[in-house]
Amino acid sequence: MRLKFTLKFLLFLVVLGYGEVRAQQVDILRGRLEHLLTQYRAHFLDDTGYLKGVDSIAPFLEKEDSLQQLLGTYRVVAFNDPRWGRYRAYYYTYLALNSFNLNKLGSSIYYSEKNNEERVKTGQFEKG
Repeated sequence: MRLKFTLKFLLFLVVLGYGEVRAQQVDILRGRLEHLLTQYRAHFLDDTGYLKGVDSIAPFLEKEDSLQQLLGTYRVVAFNDPRWGRYRAYYYTYLALNSFNLNKLGSSIYYSEKNNEERVKTGQFEKG
């Protein structure tokens, strides 16, 4: 009887602890994005350095409600230069996954189609 109680209590602690770890991880990743943005604005990072840095963090934030706002500068940089088609496709990929995870299926389909269009333009996908 005591063993069942102990196992249930340990399971409860694991579930409770996972939620806290996930929240801390998200806070750390947001802090990294803010640090990248600070470095970019201070001209310590060029465009590609900033875009690649965000690419290393954004996939881990695909369940965040504020992902579109967090990627605001990324969007501006990626859409300012026609050479960055690959990064525009990544931007749409992140938003499509985020929308899907937040059960916004219409937005998810829209961003998926935009992602496909960008990948066709860059030659990563073939039309049709």
